[in-house]
Amino acid sequence: MSDAGSDFRSRGYTSRMSLARGIEGYRRLTDGRSSATMLVVANLWDLAGVFLLGWNVFILTALFWAENLVLGLLNVGRILFAGGSSGGPRGILARMFLSAFFLVHYGIFCMVHGLAVVSLLGDMRSLEGRSGPIGMLVAGMTPAVSWSVIVAVALLFASHLYSFGVNYLRGGEYRRTSPDREMIGVYGRIVVLHAAVMVGALLIALTGLPRAFAAALIPFKIILDLRGHARERRRYAAGSDPIRSAGSPGTV
Repeated sequence: MSDAGSDFRSRGYTSRMSLARGIEGYRRLTDGRSSATMLVVANLWDLAGVFLLGWNVFILTALFWAENLVLGLLNVGRILFAGGSSGGPRGILARMFLSAFFLVHYGIFCMVHGLAVVSLLGDMRSLEGRSGPIGMLVAGMTPAVSWSVIVAVALLFASHLYSFGVNYLRGGEYRRTSPDREMIGVYGRIVVLHAAVMVGALLIALTGLPRAFAAALIPFKIILDLRGHARERRRYAAGSDPIRSAGSPGTV
């Protein structure tokens, strides 16, 4: 009887230690920030989409692409606020010019990325009768649109907007950067992440694995997001150059 009780207590101790290590690991990934926790919550909706709402790999990847649009929109705010009021009126005009230039080249990047998602994972029949890259992109992405995907995009937008307000503005990160750094830094946050997601999605689609395997992309993306989020916060704290950190995925 004593052996059974000892074994039960040992298992309970092991469970508590595993839970403690898990919590500590999560704290390291999130750096103790509420913005990182919001990012996790926003991504968890995607799991419900796969298991309960019938999302496939294309819908999931299209959602990740839509997140790029959210990041680009908020990056305009980053550029406009970067450096505070330094430079006076000329500095304001320079930031406005860089914002407009960023919208052009980032828009082209997102269009090419979106067309790649549609051509590799989407239904090519939706492109029949469409001409021009924008028309093809809209037609190709339309099958992925539903109320659940709109909710997912709204959650991601709220998460990134919260981080922008809490960390970048209220936390004073905008004072420790510059417009040109912010214009380029966003690519370092997304290129590696989405390249890895695309490779994983293609493998799932080409091998015909069950839809549940698509859910494996979500925790993978969450981990990369959290690592990049923490790395980004440290970069701002140190005032380092985001160009040197390119290749490190992350979030706003």
